[in-house]
Amino acid sequence: MEYFNLQTDSNAFCVTANTFPDGVLEAHQELHSFVTYNSNRSYFGLSYINSKGGITYKAVATKLFPNEKNEHKMEHITLKKGTYRCKKVNNFKILFLNSNELSF
Repeated sequence: MEYFNLQTDSNAFCVTANTFPDGVLEAHQELHSFVTYNSNRSYFGLSYINSKGGITYKAVATKLFPNEKNEHKMEHITLKKGTYRCKKVNNFKILFLNSNELSF
């Protein structure tokens, strides 16, 4: 586990997974269908223990600017500056394949 120090508050869009861990991929796919890719935007997952003792997982994309439009009515969160525990995953890829795109 690593630590990440967020220097300032950061505004972000997010999509909450319906279940954990099974709904994580779907949450990221939904987020990426709503938010245009930009190399200046950070993408990550945020998880925490909820009030029922289960895990809540959110797929997150930072806003490019504070008043960026939210045309798809995604959740909005503000990540408060501070130190966070994290696990960095390099070169993470999500495959968006439909059954008709498979080669077999």
